[in-house]
Amino acid sequence: MKRIFIYVRVSSEEQAIHGLSIEAQTAALTSWAKENNCTVVDIYTDAGISA
Repeated sequence: MKRIFIYVRVSSEEQAIHGLSIEAQTAALTSWAKENNCTVVDIYTDAGISA
């Protein structure tokens, strides 16, 4: 079984509006990991706050 980290990021409100929210990305990637026999070691969330 592969061990993976998940990285999710939303840098704009526009992305969140179009289904790319942190929650949606996390759900999709966690589902992908399960379907591909991977163990999620950690999830790194980047809210995309930039200068």
